[in-house]
Amino acid sequence: MFTLIKNTYKTSSKKITMAYRDTKIKIIGMLVFSFFYRHIGERATFLYLIQTVQYYIDMLTCIISTLIFWEIAKQVIRYADKYYPWERDLVKRLVFQWLTSFGIITPLQIAIMFVYNFYIVYRPENFDFTTVFYTDVPLVWLLFSVMQLIYAILYFQNYIQVIENKQSNERNQLSNDYQRLYIAHEALKAQLTVLQTSFPLNRDTEKVEIYTPSSAQEQHLLVQQGNALVPLALKEIAYVFKINDFTLIRTFERKDFGIDATLEKLEDILPKSDFFRLNRQIIISKKSVKQIKPENYGKLNVELTPTYEEEAGVSRTKAQEFRQWLGLNL
Repeated sequence: MFTLIKNTYKTSSKKITMAYRDTKIKIIGMLVFSFFYRHIGERATFLYLIQTVQYYIDMLTCIISTLIFWEIAKQVIRYADKYYPWERDLVKRLVFQWLTSFGIITPLQIAIMFVYNFYIVYRPENFDFTTVFYTDVPLVWLLFSVMQLIYAILYFQNYIQVIENKQSNERNQLSNDYQRLYIAHEALKAQLTVLQTSFPLNRDTEKVEIYTPSSAQEQHLLVQQGNALVPLALKEIAYVFKINDFTLIRTFERKDFGIDATLEKLEDILPKSDFFRLNRQIIISKKSVKQIKPENYGKLNVELTPTYEEEAGVSRTKAQEFRQWLGLNL
């Protein structure tokens, strides 16, 4: 199981999670680094060294020291990933990561070597500051520069993978959106086909008028219900609206009826005191007005009952006329 070291940084307004799968690299790297760290400047042969107990103590100390140095460098990389991502702050990242890593590791390395040689194994003759600064410190810098280069390569591999996954998800989302739009489009075409079959248009011979049946007192319109024409009282009309080339009447009981007439024709014949043309799409009854909301630039948004699915807006030029029609002194 690989260890995941997760770091986040911001690209645009979103965060991307970066993961390093570094367990194998860390194990191999620490063993290789420890081996070089122990044998730098060593004059004895390898066959002689492996026969002494002190050699294994030294190797264990080198491995522990390398592990400490590695974890320090890794914490610096985590921090830099979060605040100085490579693709955004290359120069700052290089300066911060290099100075911070070696600014902490170098004095810690000298301190560990001093304590180990003077207080643990007590061999002060083997501890020479000149040797430390000319061989041990440069070697550690070189090895950990290689280590940071490896992590930089892993960073960009993961970054490219994350971007590709993100683009793939976006393409899948667009594909799903297209499919939903296509289904909705086909459903709308089917509805329009039904409307066209039920409410055939004949604008050239259009003739619509309000009439009062002899058996009733209120005025009516003849509307289409299936293949028949039925009378509908004006007081039952909430609003009249358009869907493409079709004109529909919606009652307060939320029943829809077709009518073979344009909104312009209905605007002329409906009583001005009870009905108002809000815009190109809808004529409303005064009783259908539920709420009025002021919008920007003097426009109005009218909330209707029963609910109208589209926006019932009034332009700035008609807003004052609409208020007067409602009897509002605004």
